[in-house]
Amino acid sequence: MPTYRFLHQPTVVEWLASYHSTTDGTNADYSLSSAQQAIVLMVLATAIFFQADDKAGVSEPYLRAAEMKLAQETGKVRLESVQARLAICIYLLHTSRPNQAWYTFGTTAQLIQALGMHRARASSGHQLDTIITECRKRTFWAASTLDAYLSCLLGRPPLINIDDVDQQFPAAADDDLITAGGVEANSLHRDPVIQGSIYHAKITCIVKKALREQYSVTKHPDAHKAKVAARLNGELKEWKASLPVILSGVVHPSSLIQVFQRQIAVLEMADSLALIMVNRPLLLVDASVENRSSVRVCLSAASTILNTAPGFVANRPTLPAFWFTQFVTFNALSIIYVWLIQRWRGRLPSLETPLTDNELYDKAETMQKHLADASQANAPNLRYSILLEELQQEAGRLIGKHTDARQASDSTHAPKEGYPDAAAVSTLEDSVFNHQTDTTSLVSLSGDDCFESDIFLQLDSFPFPDFDLEALGEIV
Repeated sequence: MPTYRFLHQPTVVEWLASYHSTTDGTNADYSLSSAQQAIVLMVLATAIFFQADDKAGVSEPYLRAAEMKLAQETGKVRLESVQARLAICIYLLHTSRPNQAWYTFGTTAQLIQALGMHRARASSGHQLDTIITECRKRTFWAASTLDAYLSCLLGRPPLINIDDVDQQFPAAADDDLITAGGVEANSLHRDPVIQGSIYHAKITCIVKKALREQYSVTKHPDAHKAKVAARLNGELKEWKASLPVILSGVVHPSSLIQVFQRQIAVLEMADSLALIMVNRPLLLVDASVENRSSVRVCLSAASTILNTAPGFVANRPTLPAFWFTQFVTFNALSIIYVWLIQRWRGRLPSLETPLTDNELYDKAETMQKHLADASQANAPNLRYSILLEELQQEAGRLIGKHTDARQASDSTHAPKEGYPDAAAVSTLEDSVFNHQTDTTSLVSLSGDDCFESDIFLQLDSFPFPDFDLEALGEIV
């Protein structure tokens, strides 16, 4: 979790030692709360999941044990109650269970409000030690970051309203420099790992503004959307200019330790996704509205993602767990296809692009196949594939590269060891196609052959498959 760092490592190390104070861990009940034990279990579950390429589900018993510990909680809500559930939410996303993650996050968000973690002043009325104070900040902003992406991922309103928040960002200090008595002064002379989390939280605040202003149920004029995009693009430029040198790309990532490499990759994807969320409504506005700049920014962000994603595809053993990479790639591909469709329908201003339309289509098609192959037979990928195949088919038809969506799906979901066979996958896909209540295309068109104004909201809120993968022998 390169940018979801909401725990204090020395404290968790102490909890782990206490948990293993006996051979079976039973005496840990006397020194650790149920929530603290759940945190230890979720740290272990996450570590096992990523280290072992966990197709056998070795990490799953740790999740179930953590959930049982939380079910045993009594008394008032504690910070650790929130941290444990937040760790569970992220683990569920890693294991392709976005709906379950969202339900769990709903409880987590309520507990955050109950503890007043969104407020700068603790509601307890007494001074907290520095470790607790900093962990409250870290946990709240990690939750706010995840809230923004769950909202984008599922097409639902955020559960944490930034307008109700006055909580400060965490101190830019590494864990070993934070004690109960304060933060050591020499922390200012280091590049703390927590900076990645802070800047990730800051950019998702801008994403939440875009969700509220560009995707509101209130219908705004196209000129208003262009004005909002220009303002938020300015905020994103300021955010990028404020990045510390270690995260800005000035230093080549290969020269840095692994955690900074991963943080740079996450922040670059977060930046591109934010640009897409801010500007993609301008792909659909009336041609009379001046939207050339937003269209160019949106297309550039999508192209940047397609240039970055192959590096993650090369790491296929772990790509299925990178839910954020999959989601960002899906958005980039949808932008490319919508751009091609709108361009060939003559509904966008003429722009010079580095690649021809055919080259751009081929690049998107290749990335789409890689993504499907590397993350096949999980719920998000089947959802992404169905939507992308609709868009791909229409774009291909317009530029003379017609492909059959179901035939392409069959080829990209060839069976692999540890996954359901082709017949099972086909059955799963049929269940999703049949989920539709009518026979119209998922890419909704109006009478004059143009996209509906809320097409992106339709893509975002399209349901994840509700079939039981576990019944087919697949943990996720």
